[in-house]
Amino acid sequence: MSQKQACKVYNIPRATLYDKLKGKSDISCPLGSPTISTKAEEQLATWAINMNNSDRQTRTGEALGKERALLTSEKLDRSSSPDGNDLLCDPTRLFNADESWFPLAGKCERVLAEKGSKNVYNLSTSDKSQITVLAVCSADGFYVPPMLIFPAIRFKYDSLLGRSSNGWIDREIFYEWIANHFYTTLLKEKVTFPVVLLVDGHASHVIQPLDVSVFKSLKSRWSREVRNYQITHPGENVTKQSFASVFAKAWKSSALAENARSGFRKCGIFPLDPGAIDKTRLLPSEVEYMAQKEKSKQEAEAAKEKKKADKAARDAAKQAAARRQPPKKNKIDPNVCAYCGEQYDEEPQNWIGCDCGRWVHKKCTNVQDLDTFTDEEISQLEWLCSICEEE
Repeated sequence: MSQKQACKVYNIPRATLYDKLKGKSDISCPLGSPTISTKAEEQLATWAINMNNSDRQTRTGEALGKERALLTSEKLDRSSSPDGNDLLCDPTRLFNADESWFPLAGKCERVLAEKGSKNVYNLSTSDKSQITVLAVCSADGFYVPPMLIFPAIRFKYDSLLGRSSNGWIDREIFYEWIANHFYTTLLKEKVTFPVVLLVDGHASHVIQPLDVSVFKSLKSRWSREVRNYQITHPGENVTKQSFASVFAKAWKSSALAENARSGFRKCGIFPLDPGAIDKTRLLPSEVEYMAQKEKSKQEAEAAKEKKKADKAARDAAKQAAARRQPPKKNKIDPNVCAYCGEQYDEEPQNWIGCDCGRWVHKKCTNVQDLDTFTDEEISQLEWLCSICEEE
């Protein structure tokens, strides 16, 4: 059976069969690139067995974006240095601003249904729009009235009602809010300036007070208020027009001074205490950090190997180009001996010339004494220097 027939009968790639026959790859080696070593597979199996025998259980995980997962304990400790700033000692001047999204449909809750029912429904709206809420609170429990941002462009807006094509906050909306709402509210409340405003970043699940202790209860209360609205308004759902009035009830029952103070305390911002932060929430970050570190190491090694390969390729190209170039001829200087390099001494009987134009001392050659030669013999003498002979 030929190789071509074997590949067709046993469905083996031609290149694979060729490598096996030529000894480029082990015959016993499985097809495809290895995904995990045998030792690593055994360790993973042992770990899975131990996890199954422990007190752990499967739970629904909290979504954690990659940008948030890059926060590590080391970075957090570096950002917690007070540097002797009095601002961090005044709770009335420490503020946190953060935004969150609230769907018009709320959240489907458990409903009463007959046992064994295959289909259980919860009346809701088909509008999947979400309204962005920009909230602010201080370390002493003061709340700035929230700003609502709608996904629309055809209504009049101000510092409390924002609009954008997708309903998200943008640079223009943030400037409008901070210049004409946040700043003016602090002036009205006679807050001492300057102040510290902590905005949403890549660590909101750990050191953003609103995200830690306010938004969770606010969203739970929002879903409850949406359900209450549907009960008191049969056949109706919360719309963009009614969102503000329904949200106001959820905000009033959740935006409590104690929640704000608790958030700043749990985040270790006020009182300043890095040890107050729940470091277990950083465990995914440690794993992500190690993965990123290993990836960076591999990329650096790959870049180093590529640089080395590029240099070797350039050197090989230079050597190949040098081999292709014709050999350089020695420079001809008729005023020196082409062999010993001494200057011409005005005694022509001691020199012999080559057709190339070089002159050489007789003593530097193996030419016999020319004094015994006649002029005719000398004129017929064809002598080449060793340089011309080599060429």
